[in-house]
Amino acid sequence: MKHEEPLQWLWAQYAATVTIDGFSERVANAGDSRLEDLLEAKKMQAEESLSLLLEMDMFAASLVTKHIEPLTTIVATSGTVGGINGTTTTWWGACAATASGSFAAQGRSDITNAWNLVSVQNPIGGPEMLVSDQNSFQYYESSLVSQERFTNNKLVDIGIENLEFKTTPWTWSPQATSGVLYLLHSKGIEFIVNSDTDMLVTPFVTPTNQDARTSKILLACSLTTGNRRKLAKLTGITA
Repeated sequence: MKHEEPLQWLWAQYAATVTIDGFSERVANAGDSRLEDLLEAKKMQAEESLSLLLEMDMFAASLVTKHIEPLTTIVATSGTVGGINGTTTTWWGACAATASGSFAAQGRSDITNAWNLVSVQNPIGGPEMLVSDQNSFQYYESSLVSQERFTNNKLVDIGIENLEFKTTPWTWSPQATSGVLYLLHSKGIEFIVNSDTDMLVTPFVTPTNQDARTSKILLACSLTTGNRRKLAKLTGITA
């Protein structure tokens, strides 16, 4: 079913601070090349802190004001996201949010069922990414014989550990909720970045009472969905 109601998503702005103190700039790292190296290192640290904050918010238990919408609320069979109530508007909900249990007893069959439920939703096709906590990932890994241990090489090349389920890459996050597995599709989930605030670096300013210069790295973004039916999750996964 095609929806006529306009989706409403709010921008969330994140900020990380880059500060260089006067002593480091004038003395400890004197010279243009050393100063550039110091600034680059501090910028990298700020970007890593932003990345961690985004990852934490993505797996948050509930929506935090002025932060991105978490997977917890997006991948659900009810509840309001994007300004539409999935409890009363039944087509606006994930195709499955299933309580699982022991992976050894039912894990693979539960995943297969959820994978198939996603695959028959328009557009036809299975999930494109599975993501869970570390333990759930390891339960699956332990269930595989050596001939089944396939990985997605493109993800390996950028440093993402993964296995494959039905050719779909499965990875894990240290921030993910324990015992929860998400089955995601690019037609069901989208991370949007504001083009005017895409890791925007503000000019350095010097507070009047400090021997330091400070800049901010700003990111305005939103985690959205236009088709919750292409999303699913399993909860309560144990050994």
